[in-house]
Amino acid sequence: MAAKKKIVKKVISTREHEIEIEILDWLNQQPECMASKYECMGVYDPAKKIFRKPGKFVIGVDIVFQWKRRSDAYAVPGWIEVKKPGARTAPERLRMQKAFIAKVRRYGGIGFFANDLEEVQRQLNYFDKTGSTIV
Repeated sequence: MAAKKKIVKKVISTREHEIEIEILDWLNQQPECMASKYECMGVYDPAKKIFRKPGKFVIGVDIVFQWKRRSDAYAVPGWIEVKKPGARTAPERLRMQKAFIAKVRRYGGIGFFANDLEEVQRQLNYFDKTGSTIV
């Protein structure tokens, strides 16, 4: 009797946090990459039992990473802003995030928005070939 093949269904993440975890898991499995979640919700004040607002220089991208192309001697810093498909972002916050990502790209870093792991893989494959991200 032949063994049955295991069918693995891809689960589509419905929460932004789940998408971030999927991306982080994949990034950290890549041999020339290290990645972490960037927490920017502010600092907890135990006396007042509140989170203090982050400073004006905190933009709030979700994932920070280092990516090394095979052809390069050094790793390039990268930032990913994860957006749940269909989610709304306050216009001012979105404007700041777009400006930050544009500045990252202008200075030679990797920066982009992603709705899922496939977008991250597509962007990084393109970067490996060209040295830039897809606009």
